[in-house]
Amino acid sequence: MMDAGRYPIGDEHAIIETCINPSTKPMALANFRGKRKICICALEKTQDELDIEKYKDKSSNTFISTFEKNANECKNG
Repeated sequence: MMDAGRYPIGDEHAIIETCINPSTKPMALANFRGKRKICICALEKTQDELDIEKYKDKSSNTFISTFEKNANECKNG
């Protein structure tokens, strides 16, 4: 059973993986850990702001803009 506030697990994994390393090039472990923390924080905040229906609405950039805003807040926070 899935938590009502969460996106499908495969989507969550892909979002975090792409956030951490969009180029898929190798990166230092310290960089990976720092980015992973920021990306997880951003996803959690985004899920609090956008329910699954808004997430599924691919006709707008709401998810991307919200996720990027939250990633910046998590990075600077």
